[in-house]
Amino acid sequence: MSESATPARKIPPRGVYVPVLSFWKGEWNGDPDYETFERHLNRMISAKVHAIVLNTYFAEAAHTCQGERKGHIEKALEVLKDTDVELVVDCTRESLWETVERLGQAKELGVKWAVVGFPKLYADEVGEDEIVEYFAKIGDWVSLPIIVDAPPTISTSVLTRLSALENISGVILPPSTTLTPEYLLPNLPPDFPLIASSLGYTSDKSHGLFSPIPNVAPVTGVGLWDAVSRGEKRLDDLKTAIRRRGRGFAGGVTGIRYAVNRYCGYGGSSRSPLPSEPSDRMKGQVEGWLEVFVLSEPGLDIPPKDLDL
Repeated sequence: MSESATPARKIPPRGVYVPVLSFWKGEWNGDPDYETFERHLNRMISAKVHAIVLNTYFAEAAHTCQGERKGHIEKALEVLKDTDVELVVDCTRESLWETVERLGQAKELGVKWAVVGFPKLYADEVGEDEIVEYFAKIGDWVSLPIIVDAPPTISTSVLTRLSALENISGVILPPSTTLTPEYLLPNLPPDFPLIASSLGYTSDKSHGLFSPIPNVAPVTGVGLWDAVSRGEKRLDDLKTAIRRRGRGFAGGVTGIRYAVNRYCGYGGSSRSPLPSEPSDRMKGQVEGWLEVFVLSEPGLDIPPKDLDL
């Protein structure tokens, strides 16, 4: 697929993308807990999130086998059927061959959108040309629209070249004061979707928000996105507070799972070697994040900030 090709790009849904947790049961968390997974998906549907993303870091993709990944996709397709929520599957692997294999399996199951990140293992040995060629070859082999999960090191040059590929349907941007739609869009096709990975770096020009926090508070996540997409300036203080807390949510998958257990009453634990719960210090950081982010979430006992939403 040539970089100079005229894109016939498929545009992914605009809105909130939730990289959902996976849930486990049995000895050593050896079995997927599809019942809790379905319960979690139904919370997301009720809140009217726009897309569910499977098999990400937050789903412990590195801890799942092929059959379990397939089971999660099949369950999600079943639950999301007849809803307006899109299913997106992260198919990132270190090699072209395995990435294409996972993309092909996802498409065969009925998935319409995929996320693919940059290979990281040999990042120091891979240049701009190789990265662009990598995503072009993916498009040659699998006709599934790709949303690229961009690393913090991505350059505007690579973004511009990726935007010329027909199979690339958008990019999830890392939290950055320079990699923003306002800065990037003048050099990109006008329809090219840029999805923020932190509320602190969203704007009314963002195509979406990719965030794990709606695992805990999806109603708040959708409400904040709606306000941002309308360009409401009253969120500026909140976005500043989030940026001051760093690039991303404190606590990772362990922190998100702790928060789901703490505030939602379910969640279980992660697979080994991840800890069953975070340290006391990390718990405080997680609770601090949520006090800043969560403004009005039904059923959750989190002190909200008074920002008059």
